[in-house]
Amino acid sequence: MPTRHVRPDDSDRGGWVVATSRDSDSVESHATTQGEAVERARRALLDQGGGPLLVHGTDGNVREERSVG
Repeated sequence: MPTRHVRPDDSDRGGWVVATSRDSDSVESHATTQGEAVERARRALLDQGGGPLLVHGTDGNVREERSVG
């Protein structure tokens, strides 16, 4: 089961990204708000049978861990 990370987008457009790892090469989608990104990550995990969801704060540190599915 792949892990999903919701983290701040470090590109010029800002916002939040859903990624399969902490690095910038693993971005699956972009969202304006953290809540929207969490929902996208949750749906992606449910579509794949579930898995861990790590929500990062604006400082990049994990602030919440969820189990989806």
